[in-house]
Amino acid sequence: MYIRGLSINWNAVSADSYLREIDAIRGLEDLQFRKPITFFVGGNGMYLLDEPEAALSPQRQLTLMLEMIRCSRENAQFIVVTHSPILLGMPDAEILSFDAGTIHPIEYEETESYKITEMFIRDRKRFLNRLLEDEG
Repeated sequence: MYIRGLSINWNAVSADSYLREIDAIRGLEDLQFRKPITFFVGGNGMYLLDEPEAALSPQRQLTLMLEMIRCSRENAQFIVVTHSPILLGMPDAEILSFDAGTIHPIEYEETESYKITEMFIRDRKRFLNRLLEDEG
């Protein structure tokens, strides 16, 4: 199961959209992905990240967040799949949920990652006791 390509319907892109200002994709009709691994190289681009927090400490997640903000100010775009309550807390980011069979925007405080982290921090002992009881 791979994404085999993408296409852009330029008729659906507004005349003042920033997409029309990106030299690399201006006029691009479609792009094919022929292998399971595809690298994009070059300047201020688009970054697709799948759970970048997996190997990062909380401090390094904050460093990543700052770098993403810096790059986005230079017209880079990020599409990120994450469960990190730190990264999800990034200012001015949109959070889309795939829950309930639809893709829909949600607020930071509505994410499962936030809710679980908040429960743990508010009452760690009770949270762990309940978790351990369920295992017994």
